[in-house]
Amino acid sequence: AVGLMQIHSNNFPHLAQFGITPEGLYRDPCLNIYTGAYYMAHAIKRMGYNWEAVGAYYAGFSASPEQAAKRKWYADRVKSTYEQIKKAPLKGPKDSKGSWINQLRCILSCARLMSARMHGVSDKVAQNDHHLSFPTCNSKQTGKRQCL
Repeated sequence: AVGLMQIHSNNFPHLAQFGITPEGLYRDPCLNIYTGAYYMAHAIKRMGYNWEAVGAYYAGFSASPEQAAKRKWYADRVKSTYEQIKKAPLKGPKDSKGSWINQLRCILSCARLMSARMHGVSDKVAQNDHHLSFPTCNSKQTGKRQCL
């Protein structure tokens, strides 16, 4: 698996049609986050906006009891981390760029907005409804740009 979002090699053939390469996913954090958010949005579209969709990002969509257990295990881990993040406000410029908290907020923001777009919800409604900020990703290759 490659990069911040741990994009699995099984996805490389699909991503190639968009010009996304394993090297690009490794070297460009924003591209990696966008790609992970794309797959997370796909899981949300397929399973609904719930923790099982988060688990499907890790364990796929199989209905087998083994995969269901893997989805639950992963979703529980992410939910626990998410709850910690919600309790930890940013402390200023030092935390506003590059921290793992900011990276996870960016990932969740990207996935939520992509899912809203897939369901025909406007960007403004999606942002206001969930009180999300959209932090800036930094990339040596692409320069500074917004996640969304």
